[in-house]
Parts: sequence; C-alpha cells; structure tokens
Amino acid sequence: FDESVIITDYQAQERGYLQVQIVPLKENETPIEDEDDDYFVEEPSELVGKSMKYKFNVVGAKGLPPKMSNDVYCEFKLYLEDSPNETDRVTSKNPDWNWSKVFTHSPVTDQLLEYLNDEPLIVKVWGKQRIESVSSAQNLTTKELKSVKEKEKIATYMKKVSAGQGGSGGELDLGAALKKVEHMLLMVNEIKKLSDDAKAKEKSTDCAYAVIPLL
Repeated sequence: FDESVIITDYQAQERGYLQVQIVPLKENETPIEDEDDDYFVEEPSELVGKSMKYKFNVVGAKGLPPKMSNDVYCEFKLYLEDSPNETDRVTSKNPDWNWSKVFTHSPVTDQLLEYLNDEPLIVKVWGKQRIESVSSAQNLTTKELKSVKEKEKIATYMKKVSAGQGGSGGELDLGAALKKVEHMLLMVNEIKKLSDDAKAKEKSTDCAYAVIPLL
C-alpha cells in the first residue's frame, strides 16, 4: 500500500493529501518482495495463528491550507495501543515527516482480522491556524454535521473499499459496509469535538483526518 489519501475536515471539506505506506515485512524486517511466494496467502484467515509484521510510514502531506500549516503533525492509534503515535511537528503546507514504525502481531487472532477488516485507520492531522482564519463552522449543529455532502463522501469511500478491498468480484458486503459507515460517523463527531475543544483552548488550532483502509 503506497497511496496519497484525502485529508478531510468534519465539514467534508478537502484539506490536502496524506501520503502513507504500509510495507509487509519478513521476520528480519526486510520487505516482502513479489517473488517471496511463501509469505502470500489467498485469504486473510490463513494468517490466524501466525506472526504478521509490517512497517507503517507517514511520508508527508501535500496542499494543506495556510490555516493548518503551522506545527503540523499526525496522530493515530492502531488496534489495542494505549497511547497515540505522533510524528514530529513541521511548519509547512507540504510537510515531510518520513515517520515510520514497525508493528508486529504475534499471533494474528480472529479479533485482529475483524478489526483490520471493519475499522479503517483514522489518522488525525493537527495544525495551527491564524486567529483571523477561524471558521464559523464550529457553530455547526449535529444535523448540519451529518450533511448530504459528508454522506456522499462516505459513500464514495465505501465504493472504493468495495472495488479494491471488498468481497468476491468486488461486491460490497452490506454488513461490513454499515459497520464502516457507523465507524466513520463516530469518528467525524470525534474530530468535530476535538477541533472545538482545541479551538476553545487555543483559537489557532485545528484538526482534520485521513481514512486508510487496512484490509
């Protein structure tokens, strides 16, 4: 996985792109190559009971708005982590973090596979803005938050999941889709609360997020 994913605020407005990489690793932490057939499986369930290791890279971001270009950093928690992972803080509209961490799951469990399949990774992107650029969006109601535009964005995301990651023949698993939509809406509400709380403490701080499907 080596992609630039959209960074979005809680109003479903694009705020740039986040480049991330997920690199499968061997036991010695060297990348798994195409010719390493012994490491490939037909179904994720074949991983249960085995060890899985990969490197997660937060490479950088592109096209951030000026109001989020100061002290920019990313934050996320994966699976059962107690504390969040954070990149360095960079002042730029196109920050380069080149942050990486190796994750090991040994053994892989059914619970882990369910998490990887049902819950996309949410990477929060924090940045500081000028006071005069603070938007009146912090006065949005819950009804406005769950706007048609936000739902359309979630629908677009679900179509991508269906086409690239979904069940056989690219068909959408409705149950899994509903779980992902529910998770997305919960995260949008969390991002809104985080953003409001941050602005209440320091008017120049804002938060957006990027969604990364893991399976």
